[in-house]
Amino acid sequence: MPETKLRDARVKAALPVIVEGRAAGITRDVSASGVFFETDEKMAEGNAIEFTVEFDSPTGKLVLRCSGQIVRVE
Repeated sequence: MPETKLRDARVKAALPVIVEGRAAGITRDVSASGVFFETDEKMAEGNAIEFTVEFDSPTGKLVLRCSGQIVRVE
């Protein structure tokens, strides 16, 4: 497995993750450059991914629509 460097500070957070329109897991930590989440869904390194993360804020519910590439699977 190629070594990956963590570029940005990580913040522990347990937020629901929705992949392809279905509840898929929960975040373990987030940063400006990535999200680490746990899921039972099959994922493969190198694949493109689109997902949403929802959380409450003082101004109401925020939905982050994310897209990127899977860089690590444990």
